[in-house]
Amino acid sequence: MTRLNNVIFGGPSLVDAIPNDLRHLVRKMPPIKRGDLDQLISQSSPPKVIGITDGEFMQSFSISPKEIIRAINSGMTIFGSSSIGALRAVELEKFGMIGIGEVFSWYRDGLVEDDDEVAMTYCPETFLPTSVPLINIRIALSQIVQDDPITRLQASATIEKLKSTYFPNRHWHAAIRFLEEFQSPVAAIKVRKYLAESNPDAKQQDAKLLIEQVANYSQ
Repeated sequence: MTRLNNVIFGGPSLVDAIPNDLRHLVRKMPPIKRGDLDQLISQSSPPKVIGITDGEFMQSFSISPKEIIRAINSGMTIFGSSSIGALRAVELEKFGMIGIGEVFSWYRDGLVEDDDEVAMTYCPETFLPTSVPLINIRIALSQIVQDDPITRLQASATIEKLKSTYFPNRHWHAAIRFLEEFQSPVAAIKVRKYLAESNPDAKQQDAKLLIEQVANYSQ
């Protein structure tokens, strides 16, 4: 019965992401903020397994590494993916936090470094995204380059343009407009076609992997 206590903190990465057949194993909570894990630790019967995807960082203080270490030391198993979960998993892998997914791998391997790449805005009531995190665009463009619709130089220039843009204003339409105006209209058409066919979202894909791990993990 302990698996009924498994908890996942998430927001836009977890919109409609928990399958019906796993919902009885996982309790979903809002994006994590500082103090949330300490509150769970203090319960008489705290959860055994925690998954972290999204977290607050402007509305409230972000979850600190020390708080996660306290949770691990209390006996919790902590998984991280997608956003703040991936960032903290890279920092705390040596303390036992378990990273999941592509975003975690990109940060762990040094392919990307800046925290702002996972930042995004979303509706606080529905958690639906209102911007696109740069890491999603970066990972998708890397796949598009492998499939050859656009050049590596065009992809890099697009990333650099968005990197200089404040994160709430990062969107796929901004990337496509930049390609149209400053790179190649043909490349813009190919990216638009790719998005229509695949709708890539690395953060959400990683969250789905984390859900499976947290739901099925046993001590």
